[in-house]
Formats: sequence, C-alpha cells, structure tokens
Amino acid sequence: MVSPVQQIESLYQRLEKARQLVANGKVHPVIGQEAHHVVQASKGGFYLVNGTCTCPDAQQRDDVHKGWCKHKLAVEVLKAAPADAEKPKSGKRAKSAATTADESDRLEREIAELYH
Repeated sequence: MVSPVQQIESLYQRLEKARQLVANGKVHPVIGQEAHHVVQASKGGFYLVNGTCTCPDAQQRDDVHKGWCKHKLAVEVLKAAPADAEKPKSGKRAKSAATTADESDRLEREIAELYH
C-alpha cells in the first residue's frame, strides 16, 4: 500500500518533469483530433495521450498516481497555458513565467484533491 505522502511526492516529481517536457516543446496536439496529443518519450519515440497515456508508467503504476504520468500531466500543463507554451521567448518572460506558475499551482491543487 502506498502512503498519501508517497503519492504526493510521486505526482510532484512527475509534474516537474511534465513542466520540462512542455518547456522543451515536446508536447504537441494531434491535428484533427481535438483531445489527442503526442508527447516525445525520453528514450525516443512518442506516447499518445487522449485522456490516458500509452506509456508503461501510466499503465503499470496506477496504484501510485492514478494514471497521472508525466506525459498526461504535460498535456494538462500545455492546455492550462497554451499561449505561453507556444510563444517564443521574449522580454515578457517574467509575466509568462508567473502565468504558468499560477496555472501549475491550480493543477497541483486539482491533483491533490484527487487524494482527499
């Protein structure tokens, strides 16, 4: 049995990795498929995310994070701040970072609510 603290720590680690995936431009919507995204895998290839993810972590560690792997979280981060993720870096970086941080905080609260 996984403790609530272990679940939260696991999700937080995945959320940090998800933010990196978005920041590095590795999350892309599938054209013509509104609820589908592809996320570049760390070892090459891609995973399909359409409410669930096809990666082994999402499939095998559901007891720890209820399917919220870094790929699925990355899609949610992207959807929460799509304009910020798609904009080229500019002088308005501080505002974008603040907006992304606010959206990430909201996502963290929603994830935490799943376990209450």
